[in-house]
Amino acid sequence: MEGKIDGEGDLLMRRGAKLKGQECFYSTASDLEVFVRCGDWCPQFGEPMVGDDKMIWLTICQKRTLFFDRFTDERD
Repeated sequence: MEGKIDGEGDLLMRRGAKLKGQECFYSTASDLEVFVRCGDWCPQFGEPMVGDDKMIWLTICQKRTLFFDRFTDERD
């Protein structure tokens, strides 16, 4: 799987031919028709880590872990 954190801190994951921003499905803001992106602004958003097998893993909300074989971090 391919993913990245863009310069704004938003998480994007490859879906088909494009990297697409991931929406927070726990946000109550969606009730207001405002889409809140998953990103490093959230206190449950971890830092990307590289495992012994060279896979990159990222822990996000509810202690879910995503595994990537390609990952870019564009933050400063």
